[in-house]
Amino acid sequence: GMAKDGEIHTYPDIERAGTPYRFFHFYLTSEEGDFDSAAATRRALESHVPLQALELPAQPDGTLPSTPTSLLRIEPANVRIVNLKKADDQAPNDLILRLQEIGGRETSATVHSFFPIRAAWIAALPEEKRSGKRIPANPIEVALSPYETLTLRITLPR
Repeated sequence: GMAKDGEIHTYPDIERAGTPYRFFHFYLTSEEGDFDSAAATRRALESHVPLQALELPAQPDGTLPSTPTSLLRIEPANVRIVNLKKADDQAPNDLILRLQEIGGRETSATVHSFFPIRAAWIAALPEEKRSGKRIPANPIEVALSPYETLTLRITLPR
């Protein structure tokens, strides 16, 4: 910060003292045609939040297919999964799925799940069901406004 006398002081709790460098990561790309904001957003997310995979040992008596498959697939490409997590109220079969439109256009999105979904609701950010009205599941179909983040509460079978 700047002191009243004009002298600059560093604060070790906030800045690394003695390190005058700042690091920036960026990509330059060239493509034919119009700018694709959804593709640019995906590239940026992939560079700043790399995919972390954990390989688990095979379970011969498990129910997953032996060939690669998507547990969750979202269409079209201008909609991304922000997160998938257990519901905060600890309902044992409820998950929260957040989607975001990243292309800047009205979009109808479809969520395909490898696991059957018993019910789905559009939820408020605090994750509660907005109404008793369910939305169609298997697959889930929702409409998103440009750049909207939509929270879904989904219930899996017991």
